[in-house]
Amino acid sequence: MRSVLAIPMLLSLAFMATAADFKSAQAQLEATHPGLKWKASLVGDFNCDSIADQAYAAQSREHFYVAVALSPESNAPKLSVLRLQLKGNSQDSLCGQPPFPLELESMDYDPTQAIGSLPSGFRQSATCSGIRLIPGECDSFHIYWSFESNELDWWRL
Repeated sequence: MRSVLAIPMLLSLAFMATAADFKSAQAQLEATHPGLKWKASLVGDFNCDSIADQAYAAQSREHFYVAVALSPESNAPKLSVLRLQLKGNSQDSLCGQPPFPLELESMDYDPTQAIGSLPSGFRQSATCSGIRLIPGECDSFHIYWSFESNELDWWRL
């Protein structure tokens, strides 16, 4: 009975992360993107390694940024940043409205029904997380970890 209880406890401990774990990621974001105020927004397993990762958001006058810092415990610590337009007619435009707050999104779906093909590097998963941005009247952005490019990527209708 003890060994049965120990497994879920070990798994939950492996997924726990503290702000201190990601302190260097926050400093790296601030150093590489001066003038932006990065806000830690979400914790989830974005790259499907069963270790918690941290998502951040920031906004400038013209852009909205989403970053994911893979856990320092990960085999390949990494920081990936997406930059989206706040205004404009391009596919990467948020229609002028910043999408705060970021939302966790289950990766347990198949986007081919919505967009006709599987986005590059997308993997359906019952345990991993993505990020959903809802910018007002515009179509939502679905941000996921691309297993092809080993970076954040996105799709939308």
